[in-house]
Formats: sequence, structure tokens, C-alpha cells
Amino acid sequence: MRYLFEDKKDSPTGTNDLGPLESYEQSSYYDVKFPQRFNQAKPIVLRANIRGLYGKVDTRGFAVVPKMEYISEIVTATEETHEALLVVKESFEEMADYYRQLDLRGKLSLDSKTLKELVPKKSWKNPMLSYAGHQSSIMDKFISLKDTDLPEIVDYKTFEKSFMEYVTSMSEPFTMSGYCTSGVADSRQSGLVIDLAVEDYSKDKMKYEGYIQDPNFQVFRKVINRYGFRIDKHIPWRIYFDIMHPYSRRKLAKYGVGSLDQFFKKYYNKIANLEIEGLSSVMNTAYKKYYDTDFFYTVSKYCRKSGGTIISTKTREVMSLEKLSKKYSDNHWIRAYVYFRATETGMQWHQSKFDRVARQAVSVHRHRGAQQMVLQLEPYFLDKTNELFHKRPLTKQNSFDRMISGFKF
Repeated sequence: MRYLFEDKKDSPTGTNDLGPLESYEQSSYYDVKFPQRFNQAKPIVLRANIRGLYGKVDTRGFAVVPKMEYISEIVTATEETHEALLVVKESFEEMADYYRQLDLRGKLSLDSKTLKELVPKKSWKNPMLSYAGHQSSIMDKFISLKDTDLPEIVDYKTFEKSFMEYVTSMSEPFTMSGYCTSGVADSRQSGLVIDLAVEDYSKDKMKYEGYIQDPNFQVFRKVINRYGFRIDKHIPWRIYFDIMHPYSRRKLAKYGVGSLDQFFKKYYNKIANLEIEGLSSVMNTAYKKYYDTDFFYTVSKYCRKSGGTIISTKTREVMSLEKLSKKYSDNHWIRAYVYFRATETGMQWHQSKFDRVARQAVSVHRHRGAQQMVLQLEPYFLDKTNELFHKRPLTKQNSFDRMISGFKF
């Protein structure tokens, strides 16, 4: 690939505004211009790749989110509040202090514009809040397609039917498991990612001239690798905590974590464990948004006596979470969850297949509990991801090779 750009001396100029062909060419040129020596830690590359699931899924491919008790505030000299997973916060603070010491000893260039210090500008993003915003956006689109004066939706039951039909036509996920593993979910939700700047991700020239050519860039690369972090190749101010790095493994060992399974078990929750039980709340919120938009609907009725049409106004059913919980059993929400997950993951099931999977899930839930049901149910929706994790390295010849596998510390 490099020979294609041998005569080019200028900076890459790719942006999202370019056409597909020129954008591809400029992206390739950026990749070539990115400095990489044999003895340097390679940057992580997440574009359009299974590696984009790093920190979003556990060793079995199940969508996960950090446990709130392990999210901790990063200590900085600024008034801004930034958070990350506890072990990431500690490593970052140690790294930032070391970087300051290098500056005091004159090891950093005074000509640096962007890498004078290591200060977080963006960090952990609460996936619960992000998902709530995503869910609200879906409802806004659903409502915009409806004539709320019509009696198509008069209560929760008719709302659920209409909404499920709409979900079938959507090109985006509805469940939190689907959302958090999709491309629209921010990588920072994992608690493993910190941005050191607020810049436009799409401007290759700014990345190259502002960061890669910064006189402190090579020192910066060495320092972050020393403390268990890796650069995002296409966002050079974004760093990922590499949980397989020797430094990270030593730090995790102090907390009794000796394997990837233990890491995810200690610091993360499986989303499916949370959302099946919370699906009634999600649907109640969705219905309430529809109801609050217009709680009246009109009914037209022909009057034989007058020969005309009588139009009357009626009020939609008022629903609450308590009322919904009494009206529908766990079996209903399990079936609804199976429907949403099967739809958003593109499962082309016949009714008999859906009924069989739902019945099995209900049976396991009744006899063995919710967690066992999730373990049995979720693999239907992983699209062979579990096999990919264990058969394919996620990067080549670096410390992410077995990032999501049975690797022993």
C-alpha cells in the first residue's frame, strides 16, 4: 500500500464530507502516514471490526456495562468531573503524574501544541443515560408516524401491538443489549476509554498535523504504553486501557483478578440480566411518552337517525408501572424480550421457532432462575460472535491478540 503514496508529501485530508472513493483513498493515506516502528506498541484499530466490541462484551460475547460501584472520579487539576473504571482511574493518575515529572525534568518539548500534559477531556459515559436518550429518540420517530387522533392506540395493549410492528421495520436496535453493542454506542461506556481532547474525529489533517506530528508524540506513545494504555489509531487523542498489558495485569492482580472471566465478573454486569426484569419499566416509559403526547383520541360513528357522523372524544388508558406489573406476568415480558432481540438481530424465525425459544426461556426462568435463562437465551442473538472470539485474534501480534478469550494471566 505504501508505494501508492510514495510521491505524496502533504498531510492526509480525509473528512466525512468527501465522496466514497476519495474518502477511502485519504483514509488509506492516513494509515500509511501513521508512524509505526517495529519495536513500538501498535495502536488499536476499531473501525468496522469485531474489535469495536472491546469493553462492551464479556468473554462469552454478552453485552456488559460497568458496575457503578467501580466507577471512580479521576483526580485532575481542573474543575471538570471525569470518571473511569477504578483500575483505569488509578493507572491514568499514575501516568499523568509521570508525564508531569518528565516535563519538569525537561524531557518534553516546549514546542508541543497538543501533548503538553495528560488531562482527560472526555471519559466514562453512563450507558443507562445514553440508552434512555436512544429509547426516547425511537419513541419520537414512532409518534411522528402516527395520527394520534385516530383510535389505533387506545390503551397499553394496542400500543404494544403497534409498537412491535414498528420495531420490525426499524434499522436500529431497541433493547439495551442491542444498543450497547451497536456502532451508535460510545466506546466510553466501557469505562476503559479516555479522550485527551475534544476534536472532530473525521478530520485526518488535524489528527496528523495536530497530534501525530506533535514533537511530544513519540514520548507520549511510550508513556501511555508503559502504563497499560493504547492509542486509537484513528483518534490519536483517545486512549484505551489494555486489560491484557503486563502493567494492567499486575495492577489487577492486587485486586484479586487473575483472568478475563474474573475481570468481567468483578467489574461488569450482564445487560440482559438487568433488562429482562426492567423491560416492563422501559415499555411503561414508552407508552407514557405516547400518552403524554396526546391522551385523547376520536371515534367516528354513523348515526342512522340523523344520517350523519357523530364524532366523540375519548381518553386513552392511564397506565402505571404498578398496574402494568399486575396486568402482565414475567412470561409476557420474556416473550416480548425474545421478540425484540430476535427482530433487532435479524433472526428470520417462523412462528413455531419463536414460540419454541420463548417457551424454553420461560421454562428455564421458572425452574432455574433469570441468570440461567439469560445464559441459555442470549447465544441465539450473538450471531456466532462467541465462536469468532475464540477462533480469531482481534488484532495481530500485540497484547490484544487474546483480548476476549480464555487467556490466563
